[in-house]
Amino acid sequence: MISTMLQIKEATEEALFDPDLMSLAQLMFQNREYMEQEQFAQILFKYSASLSALTATLVSQVCLSESDMSDMVATMKEMNQLTEGLDN
Repeated sequence: MISTMLQIKEATEEALFDPDLMSLAQLMFQNREYMEQEQFAQILFKYSASLSALTATLVSQVCLSESDMSDMVATMKEMNQLTEGLDN
């Protein structure tokens, strides 16, 4: 249990310090005064969404086995197909 908790902490830290996301955060911080509000909001949204997605991915890799991940992806694909079938 403690081992999993520490792995989740490490995965979260890895996401926070991802070089691409750090560059985006630096861009926002250094240029916030020169950006239009809409442009700043778009970059902030992109940063937030990217950080959330990367954190979720890394934490999922800690919590789920490879077969669990495969099952989850298969279920998501099946749900998408069902949703598309309802839309038609």
